[in-house]
Amino acid sequence: MASGKKAFDNQLEPPVHAAGSGTGPELDEHFLPPRSTVHPPESEKWVRFFYRPLVWLLVILVAGLVVWGWQIMGA
Repeated sequence: MASGKKAFDNQLEPPVHAAGSGTGPELDEHFLPPRSTVHPPESEKWVRFFYRPLVWLLVILVAGLVVWGWQIMGA
């Protein structure tokens, strides 16, 4: 069990490159940008597709209630 923990600890350390010091252009070659930069959120698209029908349903509901109220008050 101790060897498994030791292997895990080794994974947390930065990799040692053949160049020696570990600083320099060899680290830049393995640099990965943040996920949010590579895959931008599509929330704007989903918000539009979700809220527009929701607003239209609200408008139709209010219009239906107004018409229903006019019919009841006129009777």
